[in-house]
Amino acid sequence: MSVAMSPGARAVAAYLFAYFAYVGLTNPYMPLYADHLGYTAAQIGYLTAAMQALRIVLPNIWGHVADTTGRPERLMAATALTAAVLFAGFLFVERFWAFFAVMMLVQLFVSAQAPLAETLAVDALKGDISLYGRLRLWGSLGFVVLVLAGGPFFEWAGIGWWPQAGLALIVIVVLAAVRIPGSGQVHDHAAAPSFWGQLKRPDVAFYFASAFFMVAAHSAMYAFYSLYLDRHGYSKAMIGFLWAVGVVFEIAVFWTQRRWIARASLYGLLLLSLAVAVPRFALIAAFPNSLPLLLVAAALHAITFAVHHSCCIGILQGWFAGALAARGQATYFSVSYGVGGTVGALAASRLWEGIAPSAAFWMASALCALGLVTGYLSMRAHRRFADESGA
Repeated sequence: MSVAMSPGARAVAAYLFAYFAYVGLTNPYMPLYADHLGYTAAQIGYLTAAMQALRIVLPNIWGHVADTTGRPERLMAATALTAAVLFAGFLFVERFWAFFAVMMLVQLFVSAQAPLAETLAVDALKGDISLYGRLRLWGSLGFVVLVLAGGPFFEWAGIGWWPQAGLALIVIVVLAAVRIPGSGQVHDHAAAPSFWGQLKRPDVAFYFASAFFMVAAHSAMYAFYSLYLDRHGYSKAMIGFLWAVGVVFEIAVFWTQRRWIARASLYGLLLLSLAVAVPRFALIAAFPNSLPLLLVAAALHAITFAVHHSCCIGILQGWFAGALAARGQATYFSVSYGVGGTVGALAASRLWEGIAPSAAFWMASALCALGLVTGYLSMRAHRRFADESGA
């Protein structure tokens, strides 16, 4: 049996499907539900930014616990169960600050899921990053199924059913999490390189800066893309479809990853994804009423997310493996989705209200350009380090 189809890998795949199904129903439609409750664009931006802000510190705490205990699968199940219990609070709150409090409590434990899932995915594949796409695509499938189903469902039942739908899905996440077995791998902490020493390397620092800019750019989309389309007259079903188009192309990239990742350098592909992201967000900003161009921009998600994310995980694995794996993944999520996501969402909300909705996406395009520059600097520093160390 191949590594990709081992029992552990199948359990991780099922979990990824469930978790990203939850993300696919909750994240794209949360801004619409918040709008339904009467929240302003600034309040929606604060909600999104605060959710991302929790990822600045919390993944590092969860990552440290996972590396110390050596049982990330148990930590994942416990945090998922706690998040599900807390999510039920959305059934009873409508006032902004009560909603905000419940969201923060849920995110306190949801923030553990993504970095731990990535750690378990790499463990299940025995570190073979060329197989990563075949496993990660199950998360994309879960997302696309629910984002497609969510549009027609909310058109029929009303966006007021968002809390009930989200609760049902996070319960499924818990059921999937408890099925993930331990990896059985014992890492030698004494032989591992210094975690802080790795962070001080210039190539690592520029890498994290590049990830910060790229995710900050995408956070503008995560926070306001649905609302942006809604303001331009698109139905909820069409909004879900446009989200799904990007994920369908994303799945194709993940499925074929083993073929293309062997033919180019990880850094080369990383820079390609950043270069493509610049015009992608510019298209959204400039042509919101052109469905064909929005479809093109959606299709480019395959490169700006799937290629970028795979390369980020592959490059990261070279610096933080074994006993450092969970903390490495946690740092990546903290810097990119935590700091980057917070800054991106807050800046987008200010531009949305202060200038125009399209300004949020022009900002995203500019951030990707900065990510391209810092990504290039990381590649140069990495090559210089390799030459000096003889690696």
